[in-house]
Amino acid sequence: MPGMTSPAGGDPLSTASSGPGGATDRPSRPALGASVSALSPDWPAQAADRIVDAVDTVRDRTAGTAQTAARGVVYGLLAVVAGIVVLVLVTIGAIRLLDVLVDHFIPWGHIWLPYLILGCLFLLAGLIVFRRRRTA
Repeated sequence: MPGMTSPAGGDPLSTASSGPGGATDRPSRPALGASVSALSPDWPAQAADRIVDAVDTVRDRTAGTAQTAARGVVYGLLAVVAGIVVLVLVTIGAIRLLDVLVDHFIPWGHIWLPYLILGCLFLLAGLIVFRRRRTA
């Protein structure tokens, strides 16, 4: 209506008027960098929101990093243990296979011959790795 103004002196069609019949909208949350004004009627909620946001940020940066590191350690240890188990089982299988092959092809061979063969293979692999090492 022309000529009518709200009690606050603003736009008469504004929905944010706080008059007796007007609707009151909750003010939007301030941006993270904005300061909370102690004069606004909603400052306790704004301050609580800022504190909750800060706590969430700190928790994500600390607990998230620690959780990722812990997962890496756990999965790394699991991979090392599984690798050792596989290496032991492959070695046992190789000794048994060589024992059968030695008994089949060399009738005078005993269990010491597969151990000797595998020992020489491991010695050769160790020498190759030792040769490829990098010195300081």
